[in-house]
Amino acid sequence: MAFRRSDSIAEAYGSASRRDAAMRGSGMTRNERFVRSERDRKRYYGRDESDRVVKGKTDADVLRENFEFLREDDDVPLEEMSYEEKLTRKHYDRMFKEYAIANLSRYRVGLLGLRWCTEDEVRTGKGSRICAEEHCERSHELMTFEVPFSYEEKGLKKTTLVKLSLCSKHSRRLRKVVNLSD
Repeated sequence: MAFRRSDSIAEAYGSASRRDAAMRGSGMTRNERFVRSERDRKRYYGRDESDRVVKGKTDADVLRENFEFLREDDDVPLEEMSYEEKLTRKHYDRMFKEYAIANLSRYRVGLLGLRWCTEDEVRTGKGSRICAEEHCERSHELMTFEVPFSYEEKGLKKTTLVKLSLCSKHSRRLRKVVNLSD
């Protein structure tokens, strides 16, 4: 189609409403386009994404079920272990067990949560040069404690000494936890 200077854009492309409709995606709002695409996807694939059933366990599920704060199966060779036992043992071996990270958010009721440091935390100094409370970043006036930590895991009572390096604020909270539990 040859254009002359007198032809307008509207004449070349048809009506303005048709051009606007093409630009807006068939005259639908953003929500209408989304609803239509979801309907088409469900029609094509046959079911909703939320209907999909995950079969089996993920590695995170296995770790959650089998993890122990202190493991005592170091003498058992890896060849004799099941996949779940191997996975939890490898995870445990990757932990750095010199210093622990504390969760003192429930110190008022005498509860203390502890976990071993990860590799990234050791690199940054969390737990040794930075306060070992999970959400604290103070690095001055740290006090190091060796705390006897008693807990129950899989029906067995276990006790161990755990090193914590805490700032003055969290040291007071730790003392309250220790005094409440005595």
